[in-house]
Amino acid sequence: MGSSPAQALPGHRPSAPLSRLCCGGAAKSDRLRQAKQEAEREVKAYKAQREEQYQKRIADVRARPPAGAVPALHRALGSGLLTVRTRLGRRTRATLAAR
Repeated sequence: MGSSPAQALPGHRPSAPLSRLCCGGAAKSDRLRQAKQEAEREVKAYKAQREEQYQKRIADVRARPPAGAVPALHRALGSGLLTVRTRLGRRTRATLAAR
């Protein structure tokens, strides 16, 4: 028999090289390359747009604290300071009483 299955078929006559039949040749390769380049440009533009939105949002957040954040911070600080002062007072009295 021949070296390839296509040659083994009676009456088979290849009209073009196999690479051109299955792959479409240079035209298909060019279309694929162009599609890849276009997709890469779109991805790059999308990433740039998202990064710009992110940076804008970060700048907005840094420019102003969220509503209610400052009063909540003051309340937390106030209660924390009260706790520290109470403990300090107890320890001071205990230390002075031990002398």
